[in-house]
Amino acid sequence: MLRLKQSGAEIVADGPILKAADFGAVLEAQEIVARAEAEAAWIREEARKEYERQKELGYREGLEQGKAEMAERVVSTFEQSSRYVSKLEDALIDVVIKSTRRMVGEFESRERVERIVRKALELLRNQNQVRIRVSPAQAEWLQGRVAGLLGAFPRIQFLDVQPDSRLADDGCVLETELGVIDATVETQLRAIEKALVRAIK
Repeated sequence: MLRLKQSGAEIVADGPILKAADFGAVLEAQEIVARAEAEAAWIREEARKEYERQKELGYREGLEQGKAEMAERVVSTFEQSSRYVSKLEDALIDVVIKSTRRMVGEFESRERVERIVRKALELLRNQNQVRIRVSPAQAEWLQGRVAGLLGAFPRIQFLDVQPDSRLADDGCVLETELGVIDATVETQLRAIEKALVRAIK
C-alpha cells in the first residue's frame, strides 16, 4: 500500500489500500505541482532579470541624463570663459594702444617726426635716393636736419624733404624706387593694433 507524503508517495506495510486509478491521479498531481513550482521559479527568475534590466536601464538613462547635463554645463562654462577672455583681450589691446599713444604724445612734435624719419631710414639705408614728405609745419625744420641724417645713413646719397599739406604734424611718408612707406604715427599704431589682434585672437 502507499502512504502519501508531502515529498511524494511511498510504500508502507500497513494502512488503507490506494487504488491504481487514484495512484495515477496522485502521480499526475505531483507532476503538476512540480511543473507549477518549476514555472514559478522560472517566473521569479525572469522577474529578477527584468528588474535588473530595468535597474540597469534606469542607471544608463540616469547616466546619459547626467552626461547631457554635464555637457550643457561644460558648454555654458566654455561660453562664459570665452566671453570673459574676449573682454580681457579687448581690454589688453586698448591698454597697449593707449599706453603707446601716451608715450608717443610725451615727445615734442619735431622730436617725434625725427624719430619716425630715423626709424624709417633704417629700413631704407641701402637706398641711394629717398624723398621724405612731411606736413608743411615740419618741412623747413626737417630740411635743416638733412645733413645730420645723411651722416647717420652714409649709403643714402640723396635725401629730399617735401612739404605735404595732406599730412598731420607727425605725418611722414618716405618714397624710394622700391615703393612708399607710410611712417605716420597713426598708421603705425593701427599696424600695432592689428598685430596685437592677430597675436591674441
